[in-house]
Amino acid sequence: MDLGDEIESAARAELTAEKAYQKILRLCTVRERSTLQIRERLQRDGYSEDMIEEALGRALSYRFIDDNRYADALIRSALASNRGLEKVLRELEELGLDPEELESYQEYISQGEEAEIDRAMSFLEHHPPTSKNQRNGAFQKLVKRGFSTGIASEVAHRWSMNQRL
Repeated sequence: MDLGDEIESAARAELTAEKAYQKILRLCTVRERSTLQIRERLQRDGYSEDMIEEALGRALSYRFIDDNRYADALIRSALASNRGLEKVLRELEELGLDPEELESYQEYISQGEEAEIDRAMSFLEHHPPTSKNQRNGAFQKLVKRGFSTGIASEVAHRWSMNQRL
């Protein structure tokens, strides 16, 4: 065993479930995180599966990590900053969460399509496209911002018509 192997072995010996748990607390203090994000981070940092499971179980039991709370925060944040939910919904799917079960998603649905159009229009008014083809530029900007292609198409059309007046 060379010096590099000895150092790596010593570093791994220092990794414990308690240290993994303390790392979870530090990460969750900064912002909401999903179970999947925490698991991937601990794996990247070299913790064993047993240590990760023990630390996650403890953090989940104390509700430091709550995927539904994380998902609600993600949805509310996107809506508050005039973003669409397409990317958020894909992330929720990756986490295995059903958006229909979330209060924030139900509120979003109850607002209807017109509220989504208003958010997209507001975004374009504050951040207009700079491309020569204003309609295509608006469409692309909205899709990158997380709006569905249907909403992006409708709003880009309305916005470009308003620009011509």
